[in-house]
Amino acid sequence: MLAKGRRALVVYGSGHLQRKQEATNYRLDNPLAETVISLLNREGAKTFAIVTLGDGFLPMLAADPWRVPSLARLRGTTLGGETVAQGSLPRVAVRDGQFIPIPKEQWIALRLEEQFDAVLYLGAPSTRTTIPVSSTMCDDPVYLETRLQRLALAGTPQSLADRLKQLCTK
Repeated sequence: MLAKGRRALVVYGSGHLQRKQEATNYRLDNPLAETVISLLNREGAKTFAIVTLGDGFLPMLAADPWRVPSLARLRGTTLGGETVAQGSLPRVAVRDGQFIPIPKEQWIALRLEEQFDAVLYLGAPSTRTTIPVSSTMCDDPVYLETRLQRLALAGTPQSLADRLKQLCTK
């Protein structure tokens, strides 16, 4: 617990720091749909969520290139009014503890400024490097099995478990 009047910087993958969870169609009507941000906000903590600028927005930068790195607030901007990119993962409703698939035509659209406070631009994809899943973790059968069990316990789509397995076979 953080003492009153103190601050903390917490770094997670953007999927963990969504204000509203894409997987549950941005609805927070069930405890299983809560996010780290929604739980913190509910307890009165102030949050400032930053996401990296995805490749889909690079054409917008062509007319007015950004310095690398750049950080910009989203609220009230053209970029903030853009729709959050639709992921390829299925969306679900949570009913009686079960995950019920939502047809794609019923997916809700959300503006970037509703999901995040600011955007971080780290340069064009050709200039960035990524770090693969650690071979130490992938080579540890206990770790891998535990992660897969947690994904299954949470009722996440099988595609997430398959993605983890795929990342660990590279």
